[in-house]
Amino acid sequence: MLKFIIFVAAVAVCYGQTVDVRYTLHNKNGIVSMPGSGAIPNQFEEDAQSTIFLIHGYPGNTVTNFFQLVRNAILEHSNQNVNVIEVDWTRAAGDSYTQASNNMQSVANNLGVFMQQLYTEITNPTRTTTTTKTSTSTTETSTTETSTTETGTQPVKSGLTFHLVGFDLGAHVAGIVGRKLNRGVVRVARITGLNPGRLRSQLSMQRLTANSASYVEVIHTDTLGVLANGIGDRMGDVDFYANGGNNQPGCYSHSCCHDRAFELFAASMINPLLSGRGCNSMSQMNLNLCRGSSLRLGGIELSKDGNGIYRINTSRRFPFY
Repeated sequence: MLKFIIFVAAVAVCYGQTVDVRYTLHNKNGIVSMPGSGAIPNQFEEDAQSTIFLIHGYPGNTVTNFFQLVRNAILEHSNQNVNVIEVDWTRAAGDSYTQASNNMQSVANNLGVFMQQLYTEITNPTRTTTTTKTSTSTTETSTTETSTTETGTQPVKSGLTFHLVGFDLGAHVAGIVGRKLNRGVVRVARITGLNPGRLRSQLSMQRLTANSASYVEVIHTDTLGVLANGIGDRMGDVDFYANGGNNQPGCYSHSCCHDRAFELFAASMINPLLSGRGCNSMSQMNLNLCRGSSLRLGGIELSKDGNGIYRINTSRRFPFY
């Protein structure tokens, strides 16, 4: 699978802070560099089935693992033509979990502006496209202004159907963006929250919620105890509790259980048997007594028929057959 990589250093100023967020786009069309002006390169797949944004959490070794595992699983195993955009806010997160939490709003504002510019540029009848050809000796950039005449209402390009996948604090960033954009023209079709990170009470209003997108799915994997990384409360239209939401098979630390959320999401592109059973209550889920209808975990379809609490029991090793 060829990778189409866009690198944008997008800087926004919010609450007096400069926030550095970088975007890298992967799809099947090769490599091109994109300026920060909002111009969209010809290689962007406007007719892709969706554009998926991957948003990491508090920085650490997991940032690279999250991006690489989930991106490759989607592009190589989903059987869909999609754009995958990595949202890298490691510099904006700073040196502590508290600072990263405080900067979620600023990062969300930055991402929201980027998504609005992307939408506006593609739907604009007269748009500027850029193509960058890179070789070992020279770099050549060309800019083309394309004019089109449209009559009546045109359907929105499917590549502008947005799916946000957020891990840890990134899940809350996705939620903030979704609630902000859904008040306007640009809408978020789906958010997948991967073990959303804990927040102190002052930031509770920034938590991911079911009204952050048309469909919100949450995967809980590390929620028990004072050292747990995630939140055990229901937050989505569908909440999956993997192995009860704690003590993942093969894990001996909270960080391992935490990472299992994005590992399960990536595995869902490969393993069609990753399904949970509906639960009538959290008590039933905790007791492993769920006998409701089955619902497949993860995937990148933009909506599902399920609603409520689901428990899924998994094996120890990826892809968790």
